[in-house]
Amino acid sequence: MQSDVTQRVLLIIEKVTSENRRSKTLEEETGIPSSSWRNVLCGRQNPTISMIEAISRRWPCFAFWLATGITDEENGHINPNIPIDAQEAEHKLNMKIYFQNLEYGNNSQGIAGDLHKAISDIAFNRRQRFLESEFEGSKTGK
Repeated sequence: MQSDVTQRVLLIIEKVTSENRRSKTLEEETGIPSSSWRNVLCGRQNPTISMIEAISRRWPCFAFWLATGITDEENGHINPNIPIDAQEAEHKLNMKIYFQNLEYGNNSQGIAGDLHKAISDIAFNRRQRFLESEFEGSKTGK
């Protein structure tokens, strides 16, 4: 039985490629060998993480739906079965990313590092408070 993600991958492939050149087109678009794509198309293997990532990068309007099964048309994330012009949705998504980069900067590594540090600090402070309360409890004989 195919997973939901596999079914979504196959649906995207069906919508963005012609039937007679699917695996070759996917190789040209993603750099992943056509033989690997044929294995997925024939059901001999599930799509790899690299394949899912390649589809998401090449057709970003489907990326959110591919990962979650949820559409978010307002933000340019669509299901291939919804009759919205994919190019329009992709353009909308790219514009949203562009404006977010203008507002917040496009240094996602810096943001991720800051977020990781903030989470680490919160975890450290919680653990420290817990240990202090345990220590205080043991001093008073509780």
